[in-house]
Amino acid sequence: MVKFFELLVTEMEVEKRSFSRATQFAPEVNKIRACVIYVRRPTIRERFLATIKPATEDLKLPLDVSTRWNSLLHIVESAYARRHELHDNLSAQKGAIKDEVPLAEEWIDMEDLIELSKPLEAVSALWICELAKNMLVKLDECLKLSWKKPGVRIQVPMIARLLDPSIKDANLPSVEIRTAAGTMLEHIVQLYKGVPSHRGSSDILLKSTAPPPNTQLSIRERMIAQITSAADSQLNDVDQFFLDPKESVKRDVLEFWNMSESRYPTLYRIAKDVLAA
Repeated sequence: MVKFFELLVTEMEVEKRSFSRATQFAPEVNKIRACVIYVRRPTIRERFLATIKPATEDLKLPLDVSTRWNSLLHIVESAYARRHELHDNLSAQKGAIKDEVPLAEEWIDMEDLIELSKPLEAVSALWICELAKNMLVKLDECLKLSWKKPGVRIQVPMIARLLDPSIKDANLPSVEIRTAAGTMLEHIVQLYKGVPSHRGSSDILLKSTAPPPNTQLSIRERMIAQITSAADSQLNDVDQFFLDPKESVKRDVLEFWNMSESRYPTLYRIAKDVLAA
């Protein structure tokens, strides 16, 4: 997620004050994860619950889940709400966990991260089932106003939606808007091509000629995949992704992208940064 924001902020010269400290968030988030994992231990959890006034059955301290796009926001926002209880309880513990308790100024940093991550709040694996008509109108307006020089906060939910293999550009109201969305995604792909991957490998696009990972293809879809597979090497990531058949809405999004690295190498990197925040 940090890499995604950094690339957009640098290239598009948007207002940087909210993002200038983005690279400092990772150590603080790691501390929060360590605290939440510790508190969720059965015996620790019971003692922690007993100290909360009034007591509650649910700590509301979820672990970050790899298959939930907005899990980072869930864990940080929930822990922030319990920051005083976490400090009082874990600071009194023995062992290394004492060093993982965030300081007051680090919680202030988390306020910035929560604000930065808020656009992901409406994004979930079942978003296609809940997508309201007025939300589509808002997305339409955002694209019309900003696709030539899009803002970071607008792009996050839109990119998350486009990278859902069961949605892609479905429900966008017109050819013009679908073209704008594809142009925006292609622009971000070009940004990523100029940055080495985390593995340190060169950014050479290696296209797979195998059909995309789809376990529920119809006969017609399989025929289309076979016909188009020979032309895969001539297509870029974005064109190939939108040409390939949509996945079932039941398909796990992160599992799809983990199996699609060779077919859409640059989109895979974007998906890791945006969807698995």
